[in-house]
Amino acid sequence: HPIGEDKKLEGGLKSTLRYIDDDFYSESYDNTSGEFLNNTDLTNRFVYNDGVHAFYAQYRQSIGKFGIQAGLRSEYAQRESELKNTGENFTKDYFSLFPSAFISWKPNAAWQVKVSYSRRINRPRTGQLNPFATYDDPLNIRTGNPDLDPEYTDSYELEGSRIFNKLTLTTTLYYRYTHDPIQRYRQYDANTGIANVTFENINSSENFGLEIILTGNLFKWWSFTFSSNIYQNTIDASNLES
Repeated sequence: HPIGEDKKLEGGLKSTLRYIDDDFYSESYDNTSGEFLNNTDLTNRFVYNDGVHAFYAQYRQSIGKFGIQAGLRSEYAQRESELKNTGENFTKDYFSLFPSAFISWKPNAAWQVKVSYSRRINRPRTGQLNPFATYDDPLNIRTGNPDLDPEYTDSYELEGSRIFNKLTLTTTLYYRYTHDPIQRYRQYDANTGIANVTFENINSSENFGLEIILTGNLFKWWSFTFSSNIYQNTIDASNLES
């Protein structure tokens, strides 16, 4: 809804519902009967349901050479899954808030500077949640973790772009802090030589760096993009065993 010539208020509702039936059937050759028979150690059926219900509101305004945008999204998520082989049920509900803010400054047609903050979510995939062990590699047994939490990332960016005739240079300085990131977790048994691999939420990860992108359209038949990214990532997994 426009409010005057340079203001706008926006809002919306969104619901996403998913149903996934992950049915894996395996047979092994039986020497006694001379037939392929169902291998119950490898066969599994994992049924997964989730629903995400969100509401968002966003406000935009232009003040001279400045642009302002602020928003908030609220989200309620439900997750239910069942391992049919064992009858085990797993549920998890959570409520989340996602604020965002952007301020841009455009002194002329060639220059633009933008400062932004946003919060994002990354939910675990069904393969990371399924607790049934897979034996594709007998030395690395993989098992999902149905108790995984989603990971949240707070992202801060300072971006500047400059147009030089047929070239555009964009430079971004960023810092991202992730709460409860999902990582592979491997435990090795020296007696058997077998590693058990699963997924866990670790404490946090911090990532900061500088990204440079140069794009150009020198001729009608030739355009190019050059990008470079230098960063440092620090992971804190002190909540797990050493």
